[in-house]
Amino acid sequence: MERTRRDALKLGAGTIAAGLAGCLGSSGEIPGGGGSRETPEAQASFFVLYDLARHVAGGAATVESIVPFGQHSHGWEPPADVQRTVFESDAFVYMGEGFQPWADDVVENLERDAPDVTVVEARRGIDLIEVAGEGHDHGHDHSGASDHGDEGGNGTDDKHDEHGHEANGGGGDHGGHDDHEDHGNHGDEHGDDHGAEDPHFWLDPRRTKRAVANVRDGFVEADGDREETYADNADAYREKLDDLDATFESVLSDRSRDVVLVAGHNAFQYLGHRYGFEVHALTGLAPDSEPSPKDVRMAQGVIEEHGIEHVLAPALESDRAAKQLVAETDAKEVLPITPLAGLTEEWRRKDWGVSGDHGGGQPPVAPEGAGGGVTANESDSAAAEDPPGANAGDAVGTGTAETDAETLDVAVVGAGAGVVLRDLGIDRFALLERDEVGASFRRWPGEMRFITPSFPSNSFGARDLNAVTLDTSPAFALNREHPTGDEYAEYLEAVVEFRDVPARTGIDVRDVVPDGDGFALETSAGTIRSRFVIWAAGQFRYPRRSPFPGAAACVHNVDVDSWRAYADACDDERAVVIGGAESGIDAALALSERGLRVAVIDETGPWRLRSPDPSEVLSPYTAERLNRALDDGAAIDLVAGKRATRVERTGEGYAVHTDDDGRFVTGNRPVLATGFEGSVGLVERLFEIEGGYPALTDRDESTETRGLFLVGPHVRHDGQQFCFIYKFRQRFAVVADAIAERLGVDRSPLSEYREKGMFLDDLSCCDPELCDC
Repeated sequence: MERTRRDALKLGAGTIAAGLAGCLGSSGEIPGGGGSRETPEAQASFFVLYDLARHVAGGAATVESIVPFGQHSHGWEPPADVQRTVFESDAFVYMGEGFQPWADDVVENLERDAPDVTVVEARRGIDLIEVAGEGHDHGHDHSGASDHGDEGGNGTDDKHDEHGHEANGGGGDHGGHDDHEDHGNHGDEHGDDHGAEDPHFWLDPRRTKRAVANVRDGFVEADGDREETYADNADAYREKLDDLDATFESVLSDRSRDVVLVAGHNAFQYLGHRYGFEVHALTGLAPDSEPSPKDVRMAQGVIEEHGIEHVLAPALESDRAAKQLVAETDAKEVLPITPLAGLTEEWRRKDWGVSGDHGGGQPPVAPEGAGGGVTANESDSAAAEDPPGANAGDAVGTGTAETDAETLDVAVVGAGAGVVLRDLGIDRFALLERDEVGASFRRWPGEMRFITPSFPSNSFGARDLNAVTLDTSPAFALNREHPTGDEYAEYLEAVVEFRDVPARTGIDVRDVVPDGDGFALETSAGTIRSRFVIWAAGQFRYPRRSPFPGAAACVHNVDVDSWRAYADACDDERAVVIGGAESGIDAALALSERGLRVAVIDETGPWRLRSPDPSEVLSPYTAERLNRALDDGAAIDLVAGKRATRVERTGEGYAVHTDDDGRFVTGNRPVLATGFEGSVGLVERLFEIEGGYPALTDRDESTETRGLFLVGPHVRHDGQQFCFIYKFRQRFAVVADAIAERLGVDRSPLSEYREKGMFLDDLSCCDPELCDC
């Protein structure tokens, strides 16, 4: 019998511890690209992107939606002059390959015949849900959410950050390429093709924030003189998306049922996935699909099984099937809903958008089925002129939200010492995850692997290097020595399930405020009080995007879905990578394998260094791959002793200038492998910062704020950074021990952690010259 993933975990694993766009305006004014006209112009391939673009741009230029109002973006056929219209603009904002075939053709022609028009791919770096079959595997996301901080920092000097150290989602998304965490729309990189990818990401405010950042970056590339304006507008818009997210959370948090039936195409899975309800759709991803008799029987069964009272009918599609279902079942009413793939002229005149500002007081969704609670407003719920998603709360069956803040003993933001807390018998704790467990790993480029090897050595008294708790072996569970990000994420998810770790996904912690003898955590799900906080947020969300002037013209390595796809899209055989630690060399090797000639620029040149501290040099895994490639004649030019100072657009493409007046020219966007900002971010004010790092006690508690502990790659003692899984996991038990002592909990279960080398409280081993830890 085939052994399941859960069986493998039982045998070898311990566990981890670890819309949208505001009101529509009829003017459509927005900043466009950097063309010669005084007022730049941009074209958007359909309504949602039009809305994003005009909000990011403000009023500095004009934007138009190519798909007319009242038309559905799917299947719309452009007129003959559409390409000329785009060619005469400064920027073209489109979804990405495969959503609108005509737009794909326009992009291909732009790249060949009109390179001065900036192409903005709004979907870049966003994880898409895979939908098995044609819409009958309803509502299961195989990826993580992807709002990954998009603000940057500086430099290529902090080499450990090049590992992409991440302490989020399982003790850490981590270890080199075990550290190259999160990013990308994986698509084919998942390795297990479960079906079509759902393009409707814009119904998830957090994913949409990433699209806003992409549009911002595109405008900056096209029109760098207005960089600050675009950045400010994007920040303001992303705040609106946070408000929309909070509204969804509030409206949907107290529903009485968890099932939605949409009598239309399968366009609402992102809402269900984000806010925890199940979406059944009548047909597949294509809006023009006709339901079969089998589809109708399925819908009738859903209505009967779940007592559904309101059948949702998407706007811009026929509501005939919805009305038929109401007539033939116990369902009572049809409610309108829209996936915003188009906008009616009526909605546009009324300035309705998708941020909830359409006057109805509800978010733009009417997920039915959680019935009970409030009933639909019969006076206007089905009116043709209703804004998109009217009566959302009614359809969901929402009731009165809880007003009292929840109280915990320990709140773990990200991941970290969660399993140790479970082993200690601490029940009132929770892991608060902005996305899904392991989501960061899922966003690695498809070719990326852990640089530290996994091996099932537990029975010999040694831990698997990529394990985070006792008796855990990713190698055993995954049958991989160097797992991919997707593989490791699957392992983490299974371990959390197996050990029943209280991980709460989709909760964005927005502030942590000391309050009496504990903390008040302001989150997207409301206020949570906790006596102790373990801050285990990762670094991969915070890439250094602005190390020098012109860096916005580059692509950061965290934004690359697949190096293979990046290379295949390159027109120039020359590539430039800025930063030569793990991430930079990994990028160079992948691009070289696809036939590009790669220059890697790094002031220090980590490939030349030798040190007992693995945080300062290339891992043996990466160094071996590099040496083998060079021996085989790979076209990789390692340029040490030069520091990139600026990037500028030229007639040839891009010029990377260095501090010795050197100049590296490429027709492709240069790659930034410049590491990451610190992960402390939101709570930095609660730490004393020494030498750029939080000052900690010998139990990893803030010296400034009692009760706040730090876990992960930003922990530093005696000059030694705990930036690999096998390093920082040794501190989980130390933190848990300190908390258990104050809670008066029996600490004897931690003796096993000490016996098995996962209770590192003797920091004398961490002399940088010895690096025994």
